[in-house]
Amino acid sequence: MSHPSENDNLPLITIDIISDINCPYCYIGKKKLEKTINNLNSSYRFEVNWLPYELNQRLSNKGVDIRKSYVKKFGDERANNKLQQLKNITKTVGINMNENGILSNSFSGHRLLHYSKQFDKQNELSELLFYKNFVDGKNIGDLNVLIECANEINIPKAKEYLESDCDVLYLKKIINIHKNKVHSVPYFIINSTFGISGAQDERVFTNIFNKLSSNKISYFTKLSSKL
Repeated sequence: MSHPSENDNLPLITIDIISDINCPYCYIGKKKLEKTINNLNSSYRFEVNWLPYELNQRLSNKGVDIRKSYVKKFGDERANNKLQQLKNITKTVGINMNENGILSNSFSGHRLLHYSKQFDKQNELSELLFYKNFVDGKNIGDLNVLIECANEINIPKAKEYLESDCDVLYLKKIINIHKNKVHSVPYFIINSTFGISGAQDERVFTNIFNKLSSNKISYFTKLSSKL
């Protein structure tokens, strides 16, 4: 049985993060949010939930080489510049990005994230999936890679879940809703009421939490409808 702690009396901030594990800026945003939370954990309690988004639903589970896809889209010189710029940005938040990784379909990864919530493993799994994708260069569209991730952090019966069709239709519906309402990820929904997009700096998150706590809501952009 759990026991009350001093933190139970702190204001609760809930953060729903709409993101794609194929999005490097979502990983950057995660790192910046975590730094903010670590610096404010004596002032607030935080509850973080991960919600699915797919930037490219046409990607196969086999995937494509990141560098080759950039070259195909931008040409050699622009691709090199964009990848170097991305590496420089990720390095500022402690991510050693592997520019020779693989971009593959992220839907099964989102299914695993959804499944992991009941075991309170979402934050741990999201970090692991981002890391495998952008640092280790693993194919997160590969069920074997996802099952290895689940086993690494003790998520039970992940293989059975991923090999079933459980939650497939539900999550496809949720992703389509998000794609109709959100046009840039990461997208952070704070206390189910206010939203902000982009890999925001610690200063921005801190201002949001402080203003929300003091009911100065004019700072925020109110969601036009609940997602």
